[in-house]
Amino acid sequence: MKTDRFLKYIKEKTRICGRFVTAHIKELTGVLLAFCAVFVWAIVTMNDDAPVDGEKYGDIITRFPLNSGEFFFGGEPKSAILLSWHDKTLKLDENESVIDKLGAVMYPITIKDRTLIFSSSDNDIAQIDSEGNILVKKPGSVELTVMNEHTGNIAKAFLQVVQPVTGFYLEKSTIDLYTTDTGVRLEGVMLPQNASNTAIKWYSKDTGIVEVDQTGHLKPVNTGMTEVVATTSDGGFTSKCFVNVINKVIKAESVTIVNKEEVTLDIGGVWTGLASVQPANAKNTTVIWESSDESVATVTKTGVVKGVSAGSATITARSADGPFDSIDITVNGSNSAVEIDMNPTYSVSGRINYTAYNMTLDEMVDIQMKTTPKYNDGSGLKYADKNRVRMYVDPNEFCSGAYKYQFMDLSKPNGISRDVLNKFLDGKGILSGRADAFIEAANAYGVSELYLVAHACVETGYGRSELANGVNVNGTRVYNMYGIGAYDSNAVATGSNKAAAEGWTSPDAAIKGGAKWISDHYVNNMSERQNTLYKMRWNPDNPGVHLYAGDVSWATTQATILQKLFNELPGAVISYDVPVYAGSNTAEIDTND
Repeated sequence: MKTDRFLKYIKEKTRICGRFVTAHIKELTGVLLAFCAVFVWAIVTMNDDAPVDGEKYGDIITRFPLNSGEFFFGGEPKSAILLSWHDKTLKLDENESVIDKLGAVMYPITIKDRTLIFSSSDNDIAQIDSEGNILVKKPGSVELTVMNEHTGNIAKAFLQVVQPVTGFYLEKSTIDLYTTDTGVRLEGVMLPQNASNTAIKWYSKDTGIVEVDQTGHLKPVNTGMTEVVATTSDGGFTSKCFVNVINKVIKAESVTIVNKEEVTLDIGGVWTGLASVQPANAKNTTVIWESSDESVATVTKTGVVKGVSAGSATITARSADGPFDSIDITVNGSNSAVEIDMNPTYSVSGRINYTAYNMTLDEMVDIQMKTTPKYNDGSGLKYADKNRVRMYVDPNEFCSGAYKYQFMDLSKPNGISRDVLNKFLDGKGILSGRADAFIEAANAYGVSELYLVAHACVETGYGRSELANGVNVNGTRVYNMYGIGAYDSNAVATGSNKAAAEGWTSPDAAIKGGAKWISDHYVNNMSERQNTLYKMRWNPDNPGVHLYAGDVSWATTQATILQKLFNELPGAVISYDVPVYAGSNTAEIDTND
């Protein structure tokens, strides 16, 4: 009886539980699923110390089948190496290494040996240490590998290292083309040289005059002038070239030996011919020198004639286009015992001297390139390429207008009165009213008074620089009017120390003492007579040494300052000393412009 009642009780309770489960099946299912999710999450996130990116971490975890019996039961659990990143690009700072990190962790925490080994496919590009720290050295691509020897797991990350472009310029800023030309390719210089992205975008402002393709090749279309612009894809650096398309090729019409005279040489004696090709803008100004009898006199390609034996010979200077000029040379029978001046100066007009040099323009440029010349692009000094240096070394490039004053003879006085010079100096800071000091310095040391004034104006910011207005050195106030000894690294300190050493303790003492220094070291120096701005910058008598400045445009910049003076001082007397390189045309100096 009791048994029957018990069974009846059980059936009733079962019926009630069934109704409860049926009624709450959704809630029970949700609770069960939530419990399972928490359990699985607890298992798979046991490595909570892993330095792994959240998004990447989630991507990697979902690769594992959560319904796999092998994952939870029996044997070694499934394993993997989780990385903080798989693909990255790093930019190098100019001339500096970059530090980065690759985070990695062995999954799951139950792996017996979780030791990770890091390696790089190219240590010259990027090294990685045992902690995942990366030292990036140079541009390139590397594969970074992380391995666990116990499980055999391997994970890889790919690193791209790039060197950004920091500057850009075209090797030529101006170029002449002829309508009959097939064209020419402009070359761009990327800075630094190991920049990763060297792509350049080219365009012409007027394709009706010149076209340019995306390799920088110029094609003349019609006469006129326009700009071709090049822009780097990386950084957007821009450089321009002015292109002048000329209708026809201009040929040489005449050749003149400008120092033609009666020439008699001893055996072994030397004479240097100097030729001028006209017009000055002829496409080919090359001069070919020839001797009618090399047994009597030989001539080099640069016009140097040497006596060989007694007799007569005709020396001819011939243009590649045909025109020529000749001179007869007589060689007597005696040996020359007199030292010959290899760089004679010839007076072509009352105020212009041409000095012939026994080297070609290209030879001169090659020597200058060894001095690492520079130029200013507006953001600072940069190393100048060969074409830029050649442009400034060639006297024919900068010989008109203001630029001709780079050939002004600085050892000749200009005859400017005290009152006229003081009028010019009025309002120019500490230089104001100091005409007497400049004139006295010019007369005492044989230096052009206007050059001294121009030099002082440039170096002192027209009388307003700190050096010009006095700097205390060990309790003594000293002055420096020409920037002598003032180096770019610390101009005030080095310039004032030089002034103290020279005893320039007043503005007038600095004007006169600086003039003496310039005369002694440059203009009237016995061994390095650099009596023009051009010679001070390039020193053709002894190329590559004793140069006053490193900027290729220093002489032409100073020349523009001189022109401003001469515009205000029209009565100034000016003499010129112009270099002529072997095989080159003489620069045309217009004394009236």
